[in-house]
Amino acid sequence: MADSQYLKKIALFGLANLAPLNAAKAAPRARIEELGKETGAGWIGIVSNPWFDYNKFIYISSFRTNQREILDAVQTANKTKDEDWKIEHRDAQKYLDEGLELIDKGEFLEGLVRRLYGALFIDGLGGDYEPVRGLQNELLGLEQEDLLQTVSSLIAEA
Repeated sequence: MADSQYLKKIALFGLANLAPLNAAKAAPRARIEELGKETGAGWIGIVSNPWFDYNKFIYISSFRTNQREILDAVQTANKTKDEDWKIEHRDAQKYLDEGLELIDKGEFLEGLVRRLYGALFIDGLGGDYEPVRGLQNELLGLEQEDLLQTVSSLIAEA
């Protein structure tokens, strides 16, 4: 399948539907839905599997950020600058293409990781769903978190 066709397929059907990992969730998901209908406890699906709510995706987010903002937060918390880091800029499409080449060469795991990770940085493939899908943070009582505060806390704990 040509790479552009692969990307269109992912965009049309969603990255999650292409991964066989979801098959293992079918039986537990059916039981969760059954319990929710029997008891009226719709929350059980959210608690047991926070990405689904009766056949609708639930979108939540602690942060809406990018790699630069994350690096800035780490640098602020560590009191470092760009010069203290080795920073590489990569084209997401080229990264995806390299993943496909690795798969073709038999280096399946590394190629798959590049394909999945790289897809997060292509519009419409899952990296920034907030503007398109919205968030249900408020519905679930989840507040937006402060990136710098979270990064600083994690660095202090390390």
